[in-house]
Amino acid sequence: MAIAKKTWPYGTKRRAKVRGVETEGMTTALVVQDELGEAHILIGTGSVGEEGDRGTITFLQGGPMGGYWKFEKQ
Repeated sequence: MAIAKKTWPYGTKRRAKVRGVETEGMTTALVVQDELGEAHILIGTGSVGEEGDRGTITFLQGGPMGGYWKFEKQ
């Protein structure tokens, strides 16, 4: 399996569904699948969703790598 690196313009929004949440200590891995069937992984602290939650992911400028995305539950 190959992982493709892609970029999206800042401000892009996509409908998404949480497909998995794993927590180990203070670290959480959140996996969402967007409306195009693409998966996105967010690793951080805190809780932003539970498996099955639906919402929107937004691609934003900032962070240590220059860009990131956030999930907003609806």
